[in-house]
Amino acid sequence: VVIAVSTALLVGPLQARSIYLDGIASALYVSNYRFALEGIDYLGASKPPTPYEHYWSLGVEEQFYLLWPALIIGTAWFIRRAAKRRGSPAKSPKNPYILVLGLVGVVSFAVSLWLTSELPPMAFFSLPTRAWELAVGGLVALTVDQWRRLPALAGSITGWAGLLLILLAFFALDRATPYPGTAALLPVLGTALVIGAGCAAPDRGCGRILGLPPMRAVGRLSYAWYLTHWPVLLALMLMPVFLAHPLWLAPTLLVVSGGLAWLTMRVVENPFRFGSTWRRSPGRSLAMGGAFTAVAVGVCVALVVLLPTPVGHGPAACRRHSGR
Repeated sequence: VVIAVSTALLVGPLQARSIYLDGIASALYVSNYRFALEGIDYLGASKPPTPYEHYWSLGVEEQFYLLWPALIIGTAWFIRRAAKRRGSPAKSPKNPYILVLGLVGVVSFAVSLWLTSELPPMAFFSLPTRAWELAVGGLVALTVDQWRRLPALAGSITGWAGLLLILLAFFALDRATPYPGTAALLPVLGTALVIGAGCAAPDRGCGRILGLPPMRAVGRLSYAWYLTHWPVLLALMLMPVFLAHPLWLAPTLLVVSGGLAWLTMRVVENPFRFGSTWRRSPGRSLAMGGAFTAVAVGVCVALVVLLPTPVGHGPAACRRHSGR
């Protein structure tokens, strides 16, 4: 809603209409497919960027929340059915879930590799091409007991190796790198190793650095910071002072978006995440989420309707041809 209202103040009607449509798609958690169908290059600059562009990952996240539990429930159903056929008590061993997640991960990674070369926007934005990354997280969660059996030294080495992969991705990947493809293995596997190592030796290796209070504070703020950084960056880039002095852009972005992120976390995120009114009642929580979604969609629709028409009324003027 804040982005939509700001767009009305800062952007002309021609570009604003497309931004409001992006806002509607983002509120409904399908902006990733809108961007994919439009052929947006997230790492490039082929089109004017939209302030909702970073919401693509929230679309993938919400689709994951809807589809992944169904996959797990389906797996549990097959386990119970097989147990009934054997005449033994129904159990829920981890191996079938590991097998299902592994199969989903392999198929998704293969599709991601193919689409990265054939249809890059769809490879970047869609859930099927990102599902393998989510599957890796699920596999780490299902194998926590195995990670905990690592000796402390091995856990420390594993953590440092994972952090090295993440840093390598940060410094080695650029706009020319086909992504996700094989390049996504660096941050995904690196993160999996860091988390797994934290199960084995949380107070050793890179865990000592990641567990410092400043690092934990950034982690707590990271979600809200992700939401604020992109629209703030686009707003700052409209200001002439940063065109004349581009070196001021990065520190200003950190301060402004970080301050807004802290305010968002304190005023919006945490009160609704931890408020007892919502935590005690799934029904109220779902109703609140639905109401916020409806408000966001309603505001963007209203702004689309209220946009001034950028062209005149009546029949088009006749074209004039100059003779030679």
